[in-house]
Parts: sequence; C-alpha cells; structure tokens
Amino acid sequence: MKFFKWNKVLVMLGIMAGLVIVSSLTIRWPINTFPAIEGKILDVTTGEPIENVVVSVNWIRSSPGPAGEITRTIKGDIAVTDKKGEYRIPRLWSFHLFSVFSRGYMGFYHPLYASKQAVVARERRRIIIGSPALKAYPEESEYKDGIIHYDISLLTLEEKYIKAVQKLKLIVDSEEKKKKTWKLSGDLSGKFQAYDNGYYWRVLKTQGISFDLNEVFKVWDKLAALFPKESPVNRFLSKCKSRIRENIKD
Repeated sequence: MKFFKWNKVLVMLGIMAGLVIVSSLTIRWPINTFPAIEGKILDVTTGEPIENVVVSVNWIRSSPGPAGEITRTIKGDIAVTDKKGEYRIPRLWSFHLFSVFSRGYMGFYHPLYASKQAVVARERRRIIIGSPALKAYPEESEYKDGIIHYDISLLTLEEKYIKAVQKLKLIVDSEEKKKKTWKLSGDLSGKFQAYDNGYYWRVLKTQGISFDLNEVFKVWDKLAALFPKESPVNRFLSKCKSRIRENIKD
C-alpha cells in the first residue's frame, strides 16, 4: 500500500512539474527565462565602434493592483562596450508567483553621444526590441542560439548640435530665433545634466576603466560656445562640471 501511495505522489509531482514547464514556456509563469543580449554600438557617421558606452537594462515584472497594473524591477544589469564597441547583458532567470514578467528597459549612455533608449519585450513568440513606442517603431534584432543580437548606432553631440545651430541661423525672425535658441540650449543642458550625478563615471571606475574628464569637458565647452553666454547651457555648464568632479571623488 505504501508503494502505491508513493507512486501516486510521484505521479502528481511529475504532473505538476510538467505543468510548470509548459506554463513557463508559454506564458513565462512562474519561471521566466530571458535570453542574453549582445551587440555592437557604432558611430552613425563614421561607422567606427564606440568604446565605453554604458548599457543598462532594468527587467520589469507586473502584477494587478487596486488602481491598475503595478510594476517593479526584478533585476538591473550593466555592461560597458569594449574597444570593438561590443557589449553583453547576461541571461535573466526569475521566479514569481504573484506577478508576470513584463518587459525590459535598455539605455545606452556616453557623454559625447546622444543617448538612446529601447524596450525589450515578447510579442507572441517573437522578441522585439524598439523605441518606447514599441508597436509603432519596432527595430530589428536577431534571436539565435539563446542570444538576442542588437546593434545600434549613436550620433555625436557635436554633429547633432552643430547642425541644429546651423539651422537656427537660417531663421530670420529674431524672436523666433531666440525662442528656439533657448530651447535648444536647454536641451543640451539636459544632456550634460544626465552625467552630473556621477553615475556614468562610477560605472567606468568599478569596471577598472580609465577616463579623461578634461577631454570630455573640452567638447562640452566647444558645444556651449555655440550659444550666447547668457543662454541656459552656459549658465549651467560650470556647475555641472563641478558636480561631476565632486560626485566621483574617491
């Protein structure tokens, strides 16, 4: 009798294990696995690889709440591109009983390039990487051998803002030109401010990567010089540089 009881227990456990496996493979619950992500980051204009781009990923889970969907971060990962411009985010494995895997948010950051964000998600059986407007602007990514391959290109701040300022010079109306100049100057200030908390630089330090702040600041000064001295970017830049130096002190 005991043999038959244990036999039934083993059969039930086998059925439960089978259900968990099927459920995990179809709806990613209660076990979710997400492939590793790797790729190369290149300069839009030159096609050359970009070194020291910080690639961050936040994996998100969602669960029902009284006011709608509640999202929480399962895990965050960081990678830094090497001299070949290559990066790799490791495979994600997560277990969750009262929530489901939702999506991942990727960010690509370098102080001399325009940042980029992307969303990683499953659409039916496909894995899609794209802009936050995911369904409207899906981007190509290759899934092979358990790895998502995702290459991107970034535009330098110099090229972006020099071209933008050249366009401003074509505006005849002085009031419209001033308004657009101040808006563009404020946008550039935001690019600098994204690095004044020291996060980017501390990531490089923890990876044992050396950097030259003065070389970065030279480019920033060159860009700020495109705008009038009283513009927001010129008022902000010196404070931004001081905060960076303060925030990355040992």
